[in-house]
Amino acid sequence: MAKFEGQERRMPKIEACLAEYGWKTLEDADALCKEHGINVEEIVKGVQPIAFENASWAYTLGCAVAIKKGVKTVYSATTTKTIKGLKKGKRYYVKVCPYTVYDDGTRVFGQNSYVKTVVVKKK
Repeated sequence: MAKFEGQERRMPKIEACLAEYGWKTLEDADALCKEHGINVEEIVKGVQPIAFENASWAYTLGCAVAIKKGVKTVYSATTTKTIKGLKKGKRYYVKVCPYTVYDDGTRVFGQNSYVKTVVVKKK
């Protein structure tokens, strides 16, 4: 099982999300991303080398949920475009924008990543 900062208080919501999409652990979600040729941790660490482990796992879970829902492109935190029907062997592009939500609900955005090209291997 993945270990990260504040895990005890975050796990109930994470486990609910995992169960909703049919996964038992965060590693199952990570495996789905990797099956589709997406190494989320590499992307997160590429954008923010000092990112905490919980950031990598949060993006991994979000990416896996997006794949499961059939999302093709999430371009930034404020603009999303959803396209269903990912096709095996087709080229897609992944870009992430890390952000932090403060207690008052304010979101502070980091630098956008470079675009990562991904070819869907399995469906």
